[in-house]
Amino acid sequence: MNGVTLNIRDELTPKWRAVLERLGSTLRARIHRNMGRAVQNLCRRHLLSLDATRHATANKLGAQPTHFLASAAAAAAQPQALRADASGAAITIVHPGIGRVGHDVAIRPTGGRKYLTIPISAEAYGHRLMEGESARFPKGFFFTSKNGNLLYGIKEGRAIHPCYALKTEVHLKQDRTLLPTDQEIRRTAVATLQNDLAK
Repeated sequence: MNGVTLNIRDELTPKWRAVLERLGSTLRARIHRNMGRAVQNLCRRHLLSLDATRHATANKLGAQPTHFLASAAAAAAQPQALRADASGAAITIVHPGIGRVGHDVAIRPTGGRKYLTIPISAEAYGHRLMEGESARFPKGFFFTSKNGNLLYGIKEGRAIHPCYALKTEVHLKQDRTLLPTDQEIRRTAVATLQNDLAK
């Protein structure tokens, strides 16, 4: 799945869950919604802070960053990402790659395509090359490298400049750091709960 779900109530200690159980269902629903919103904001800020620093591939290729994680932050902040009622609150962030928070991810071509096109040049970075499409590189062509990799590139004089590597599958390792730690989520939820109870 291109997403991850955080169950806010699950992050609370049994003591805090017991406190919530003693409250009426209307108040419990309001507190769950407030805790969910606070954790949503925490996730959004966390992803935006990562977006400001994680540009290793763009830097390596000499390309402009795509701000992929900023779009994940926007997904985390969507109103429909939060479900809250008297039984609890859950935030579901749907965004390509965010599933890596919980597990390794295997990416395969979709829509009948045979290959993923992986940018390996500054000009290609941030742009998809669809099979049969050559608008971005009108003189581009597919070729096989000396070590047997399938590539797409353009001619520059007598040299060939590779732009994309074609892969049938790409594996991405789990990356729990894409979201705040469990402790940060718990602290945010508990602080919101305490604040609501103090009113």
